[in-house]
Amino acid sequence: MENASIENIIRDFLKNTDLAGTDEIVIKQDPENPLFFSFHTKESRFFLGRDGETLQAITYLVKRIIEKNFNEETARAVTLDINDFYKKRIDQLKTTAHMLA
Repeated sequence: MENASIENIIRDFLKNTDLAGTDEIVIKQDPENPLFFSFHTKESRFFLGRDGETLQAITYLVKRIIEKNFNEETARAVTLDINDFYKKRIDQLKTTAHMLA
């Protein structure tokens, strides 16, 4: 129930933005982490920005909305990703750390 409500908050937030391509957004939850929401769109450049700065800003705003509706702990656990940008970055950091070790 809570995850569906959070997904609706994310979907409403993205629909209310004037960024291009919001009609084509598909939001998926990670089965391993139910508060990890990944969305895919053709116009990812509008949501990523330079080095993911826009994605971080969107995540921050969405977390503040979730915190208002639920609680701070739930908001902290929520992660947004677009076109697997965040997952690729984590994999890259893991590879770098492994090579340095």
